[in-house]
Amino acid sequence: MEVMLRIATDYTPPLSLFVTAKVGGISITVRDKLRSGNPPFIILPCERLKVEGRDEILRYFCCKGSVRNLYDRDDKYETEELFQWLQDAHARFSSSYYEGACTHFDRRLMQRTFLVGDCLSLADIVLWSYLAEIGKKWERLMESKKYQNLAEWYNMLSRQYDLDEERATYLATYSLKED
Repeated sequence: MEVMLRIATDYTPPLSLFVTAKVGGISITVRDKLRSGNPPFIILPCERLKVEGRDEILRYFCCKGSVRNLYDRDDKYETEELFQWLQDAHARFSSSYYEGACTHFDRRLMQRTFLVGDCLSLADIVLWSYLAEIGKKWERLMESKKYQNLAEWYNMLSRQYDLDEERATYLATYSLKED
């Protein structure tokens, strides 16, 4: 499946959109002709459908991609837990308390392979993307071995889903946070 992502010229799309698309086998073409302040949206030519906003696009990719159960789980408790983790990660990484968020998720991954349930979910993709977007700061934190569980989980996802190339392309394209 191929989709066109439309973004404002001053908008940096979150890496999680590209990673979710890659994991789900969806190809994205980016067009940046929207006026400042407009939310991103995708257009699917075969369905003449417009899906607007980051979270809505992520959910759409989860539903239409080749990997099932990234968002909507058979277990309704897991679906609710997934929704809560997504909100939690967004709130924690949107603040200046980055290392506190790393500590929180490092503890969560102490005895788990994935954030929610026994398989990859959108929560894993979003958290991985937040870390990857930080660039060299995250690399230094991994080298410090301060967040070993989080670092092992991050590396496992990077290898298992071949995400390093996606990250490198994204950082080169959007020149993000490489301090």
